Amino acid sequence: MTHDIHVLEMWIRVVEIIAAVATTSFPVIYSLYPWRSRPIGRVLMGVGVTYAVTLDTTTFMSFWRPKNILLIFWVDAILLTAIAVSTSCLTYYVWKINRPRRRKIDIMQLSSKAYDVTKKIAQIYIPALATLYFAIAQIWHLPETEEVIGTLAAVDTFLGAILHVSATSYLNDPNRLAGTLRLEPGEDGTNLHISSLDSQKLLTQPEVTFKMVGSSTQ
Repeated sequence: MTHDIHVLEMWIRVVEIIAAVATTSFPVIYSLYPWRSRPIGRVLMGVGVTYAVTLDTTTFMSFWRPKNILLIFWVDAILLTAIAVSTSCLTYYVWKINRPRRRKIDIMQLSSKAYDVTKKIAQIYIPALATLYFAIAQIWHLPETEEVIGTLAAVDTFLGAILHVSATSYLNDPNRLAGTLRLEPGEDGTNLHISSLDSQKLLTQPEVTFKMVGSSTQ
């Protein structure tokens, strides 16, 4: 390992020139390919051009350095901003391409267990609680009878609306439709045939439905 400053300075200048030439060659060569057709291609071109301009400017300023210190700061600010923007875009697209695919879940569709519990609360427990409070209030003269009964009725109505929306979303969910069942007349009666089947949904969905259609022939 050398301790000669002049040797290190010469070494840095040589590798700086080599890096500038190699970095500048990338966008030139990449421009010969259809880089505009994909977002990641445009981002790579932006990063390549940014680094090429930065290294070329740094190499040029190593031979000729402006005397105006404000000009140097402006050049550094512009180049670093360009690098920050281009590398941030590249990082975002790499993350977007490689992120795990998650199955879209309808937030208005309750799970089977949550639906059953909510249905029991709305149909059994709240009406029973309202009836109990009304009866006890008449016997013991409890206060705010109408307000309590009205509040329970409003809560029960709200839960009923949630159940209706969840049931509608569940029935109209296209991900659950795994195929079509067709009734065909046979010699000994009506036979059931599967006219279409999505085997992928049978493997990935916890529950599936089939659309029932009549016979195509009369």
